[in-house]
Amino acid sequence: MDDEDEVGQEHNQEHNQEHNQVADDIAFDEEFAGGYQLCFKKNDTKRVLVLCCDGACSFRLWASWMGDEQSFQIKSLKTDHNCARNLKMVSTVTYVWIGSHFTKKIMHRQKLSHIPLRLEVMTKCRIDVSVRQCRRAKKYALSIIEGDIKEHYAILWSYGEEIRGLNPGSTMKMDTNPMPYGWMDGCRRVIGLDGCFLKGICKGELLDVVGRDVNNHIFPIAWCVVNVENKENWKWFLDLLIDDLDLVRGNGLTLMSDQHKGLIEVVKDLLPYAEHR
Repeated sequence: MDDEDEVGQEHNQEHNQEHNQVADDIAFDEEFAGGYQLCFKKNDTKRVLVLCCDGACSFRLWASWMGDEQSFQIKSLKTDHNCARNLKMVSTVTYVWIGSHFTKKIMHRQKLSHIPLRLEVMTKCRIDVSVRQCRRAKKYALSIIEGDIKEHYAILWSYGEEIRGLNPGSTMKMDTNPMPYGWMDGCRRVIGLDGCFLKGICKGELLDVVGRDVNNHIFPIAWCVVNVENKENWKWFLDLLIDDLDLVRGNGLTLMSDQHKGLIEVVKDLLPYAEHR
């Protein structure tokens, strides 16, 4: 159990939500960390009583709803067990629990396969889980992560208004965030253009423009998200870039790219005097 879970500890939750979720959160850490099977003898909207499934064990947790604080509070807690551990708690361990507790790790290591995940769960939680559980847990964790990305994309307009308010002079047209003045003041007149696929839940292609600063480091200038890398989208993107950077017809400018066919044609039309490599 968490060190914070002790007598008097409060767990905030709206009373009309699933009341048993609080009890689950309180008991699961003790159950999985210690390897003990716990049972909910009482579990309603006002009280929670958790005992060890071995009837002779002394473990006991009692919590009740505090109306004034709008939270559950642990009233009494005996953490000592005098029963044998059970490392195969198949009925209690679910893929949802595994996915919820390992979401951060899966987010940072999305190529983590099911077998290493299973070994990590067994090592850290000291419980026996199946490869199938870990496969479903990873899928569940990725759905949580990708759901967050959808929510972030839904507030792009608000993000744009914040940029306009806090960084005057910037151009923000939905998915475009150029930083022209730093490049104009202190960078070489060499820029790189490229595109790459977005393979997450929000698919498309990312077009970006970078430069090099005085320390020979990459300097991000602008980026945009489009449905496909083609001549029309490159033209739209470079039109905005030319206005922001005052590139005119490309005099004294060097461009580096992967020579995408649509990009080559756009550069010839918009920046005919630029050197394109």
